[in-house]
Amino acid sequence: MQRHLLVTVSCDSSALNAVRFVAGFFQDKAGLKLTLFHTRSKAFDADMGDSHEKRQDAMRMADKLKCDAENALNQAEAQLLELGFSPENMERKIVPRQYTLAGDIIRESDSGLYDAIILGRRGVGWLEEALGGSVSRELLDKRFSCPFWLCRRADPERQDVLLCVDGSPASMRMVDHAGFMLSQEPRHDVVLLKVGDEETPGGLGTDQVMAESREALVQNGVDQERITFLVKDQGDVAKAVLKEADLGDYAAVGVGRSSVERGLLARLFTDSVSMDLFRDLSGPCLWISH
Repeated sequence: MQRHLLVTVSCDSSALNAVRFVAGFFQDKAGLKLTLFHTRSKAFDADMGDSHEKRQDAMRMADKLKCDAENALNQAEAQLLELGFSPENMERKIVPRQYTLAGDIIRESDSGLYDAIILGRRGVGWLEEALGGSVSRELLDKRFSCPFWLCRRADPERQDVLLCVDGSPASMRMVDHAGFMLSQEPRHDVVLLKVGDEETPGGLGTDQVMAESREALVQNGVDQERITFLVKDQGDVAKAVLKEADLGDYAAVGVGRSSVERGLLARLFTDSVSMDLFRDLSGPCLWISH
């Protein structure tokens, strides 16, 4: 089954980390469909004013923003083509700003049946700003329809995926997502990491958590030989994950989150573990699933 990714693209040609990560991570490029997405600044739709001079200025600004958007997508598309993607598996989408940058990306993710949203360095920047709370309440109350991948850097030499598991529904959704994305990527093995050997709040022991997580991967087509277990006794979960992520030189680290609470901050990072990973994980791409 083809995997469909929403790849966000900014006008900063030096910040194509989302594009570079996708190109370096996936070998089965024929099995991917990419939508290159750019949302234009509100300045494009600004009030042109009453005077002829103001209207001319607004029209020039509109033309520049449109040109910048087209150039950004051209650069992203050219890089993907050079790295082996087929033009038939790519589409471009430029939309005028309706909400905030964060809000427009979330709205697009809800309407496009995507398997993941890929954010580069600039995209992570808007997420940091959005944690302050400028997205409309309507969007805040909506459930994210697919996982986020946050790519501060793109290192094609990194490989394998570290999945943090605890038996929770959010954790199992991340495992299921990772299994689907990795089923056609034998270059990447999967390490299931559980921090602490105690039972989960749902009464699951470590062995059961690992067994259920492995079964979810296998059901998605990941060979058992690609799956390993790792249990860490370290009490600080975030530190344990960050240490293993650094030691293992992983391409990605996956975590689950709950979306029960209201607010963007609560919905994206409901505990200090996820927040610490968001702030401190710099090498691997961070995958977050609700």
